[in-house]
Amino acid sequence: MAGWVAPRPTPPRPAPEAPRSGPVDIVLVGCSKTKAGTPRPARVFYQSPMFERRRRYAEARSRAWYVLSAEHGLVHPDALLEPYDVALADQSEDYRRAWAQWVVAKLRRVEGDLRGRVIEIHAGEAYAAPLLPLLRAAGAGASQPTLGLRLGERLSWYDRNRIHRRSSRRPGGSRT
Repeated sequence: MAGWVAPRPTPPRPAPEAPRSGPVDIVLVGCSKTKAGTPRPARVFYQSPMFERRRRYAEARSRAWYVLSAEHGLVHPDALLEPYDVALADQSEDYRRAWAQWVVAKLRRVEGDLRGRVIEIHAGEAYAAPLLPLLRAAGAGASQPTLGLRLGERLSWYDRNRIHRRSSRRPGGSRT
């Protein structure tokens, strides 16, 4: 058949990571497009099933957790947020790089030295891709456990990895 081109094989998706057996130092949770229509604390401002699952995971598994916001950068879960409409995926590569540097600088300010810290990013690629190399360069053991999973697979991953909330967890460092 003239002009026929064989389809390219789909590259294999990376296997998701199993959750760590022990607590994680810091979990960074990606925001969501669905937001409350009035000011609320970040932990309840974002209103999607994915954010809810990520938040529950962070509260149960980590010593500290923060929200990653395209508009506000690193956000303490108790910080009051007003409605906004900015998506990191819609921003230029230069913006995302500068955003990631800002987030890491804020994280260092509230958490101190990141060397040897275990950090998980539970967010989309637009958020995780510019952050991972900067966190690793800062000496953190940074990972994205659900990398390569489709939406339904990610939701299932969080459902499979539900655990009870740890009583010694703190929601984050200083307010951002």
